[in-house]
Amino acid sequence: MDRRLVTTGVTVLAALALASASSTATARPALRLVDTEPLAVQGIRFDPAATVRVRVLTFTRTWTRSVEVGARGTFMARFPVSAERCGAWLAVQAVASDGTKAGLRLPQFECPTRR
Repeated sequence: MDRRLVTTGVTVLAALALASASSTATARPALRLVDTEPLAVQGIRFDPAATVRVRVLTFTRTWTRSVEVGARGTFMARFPVSAERCGAWLAVQAVASDGTKAGLRLPQFECPTRR
């Protein structure tokens, strides 16, 4: 086998591994919608063992929870509100103790029209 081909292949694999590790290290925290009734959100890519203040905002009310991030950088927060109500606007904000932030805004669901 040609030595240059082997060296090039190893170099390419090392570069891909470095790029993958680099993109994982710089990935920002995010929120995912897990359930709409009751509302449940999951935080991902937060620093492990951080405390996160999670707020859910609607037109009429705000709910707040403090949660601890697990060893894998995730957390789950549940709130006594439904995101399935028609005409409802809902936003979720998460701020970690180290200042990192993530947000999620749910669209306003359309109400069925009556005839």
